[in-house]
Amino acid sequence: AASLIGAIEPRVRSVEVARAQRKPPGDLQAYDLVLRATPHLYIYDQAEHAEADRLLRQAIDMEPTYALALALLSRCTWLSVAAGWLRDSEPAREETVRLARLALAHGGDDPEVLAQTAQPIGLGGGDLDSGIALAERAFALNPNSILAITVICYLSAHAGDIAKVMAYAERAERINPFEEAAHRDATVAFAHLVAGQHEQVLRFATKALRAQPKYIPVRRFLTASLGLLGRAEEAGQSVRELLALAPETTIARARAH
Repeated sequence: AASLIGAIEPRVRSVEVARAQRKPPGDLQAYDLVLRATPHLYIYDQAEHAEADRLLRQAIDMEPTYALALALLSRCTWLSVAAGWLRDSEPAREETVRLARLALAHGGDDPEVLAQTAQPIGLGGGDLDSGIALAERAFALNPNSILAITVICYLSAHAGDIAKVMAYAERAERINPFEEAAHRDATVAFAHLVAGQHEQVLRFATKALRAQPKYIPVRRFLTASLGLLGRAEEAGQSVRELLALAPETTIARARAH
């Protein structure tokens, strides 16, 4: 039953997104703007995220207390920080935490709001325990939420709990092997990097990059593991590709994100 629900939920959302995209701009309400923004948010590309940002800010202008729009904008802003797209990331880091807290104030009982704000709070706000708690509450409210499970995995990897990452990743795979697959593969790659299992990093990072070629944190994982495996020529090529995608990348920034 869980796998059936997990497979149906994203399909219903995709139909709603397609419907919203067919409507003329003058007919859009805040909910439609959020639906239009969502597919852009899940493509790891700076221009796509800029479009998601634009649409979400329009939605918030219309409904300033719209918790899901605030949560999505918080995550969108955090992903721009984590990708290294911004020359000065500190104001954006502060905004992502402010937006997350505002979203939680207006929708702290909504599992998607909880899941979307977990990374901004846990990583952007530097409060990993609170971020994990938000994601786990989202999961408790909706055990079939692939997003909640994936965020638990990613934050648990930052906490060094590799066994927890693998257990939740396997659960997500059973529920729906397709939803958030690139993000899940990226998370497993990061967990293997933390564990020093660099051949496995290459395996899962390559899978994630096949689906999302501009997934900058994953390219960082790949580059680090190639270097640590002594594959200098491949690591050098990966560095060049990384800098082409995010020229502002530095070692200090990569460690911070």
